[in-house]
Amino acid sequence: DCLAIGEIRSRSSAELAINASIVGHTCFSTIHTSTATEVIERMLSLISKTDRSKLASALQCVISQRLIEKNCTVCEKKADPKSNSINRLNEYIGKIGWKKPVKFVIATGYMKDGSVCRACNGTGTTGRIGIFEILTFSMKLKNMILKGKYSGKIRRQAVKEGFKTLWINGLHRALLGDVSLTAVVDQLGRPDHDSEGLDPIIPFESDTSEFETSNLN
Repeated sequence: DCLAIGEIRSRSSAELAINASIVGHTCFSTIHTSTATEVIERMLSLISKTDRSKLASALQCVISQRLIEKNCTVCEKKADPKSNSINRLNEYIGKIGWKKPVKFVIATGYMKDGSVCRACNGTGTTGRIGIFEILTFSMKLKNMILKGKYSGKIRRQAVKEGFKTLWINGLHRALLGDVSLTAVVDQLGRPDHDSEGLDPIIPFESDTSEFETSNLN
């Protein structure tokens, strides 16, 4: 009852996955994209327009993952300077619902006495931890697939419905101290406010027409 496809990279493999899914098989596969929502755009590019309804019916869940280096738990910590370079960081923290004191730390690789940490050999990291974004499909998202909407619109709608992005999950891990914010940014880059669901900032524009008119007079 289960079908595993190593990778979807052609029209034939895409159609095989879709056709197997809509007749009741549980189908697992991988596809190379940067985010979970880009999988939809990639799949739409591989299939014909007439198969969009099949894709909307077949897709149940898409998971995107990254591995991020963990903070060493043994050596000394210091404040992570990367927190000063993230625009609108407080708004992202608010989206998580974080209620504890906000503190971002990064492991130094050294002990209190200045010696190199043996646990991480002076690197400040020990192993890696997975962060994920898990996309499931509401009827509205399925309708957007049927209409061939591009991944940016689908992503914004998913965020409105409660979709937790890679960036939000990485930031949460950084708040917990499991990873450094520097490691999150190195792996994911800085967040795009639009795709992360932040309201656009409208710049203040003062009306100087009255002042200019009075000066002319």
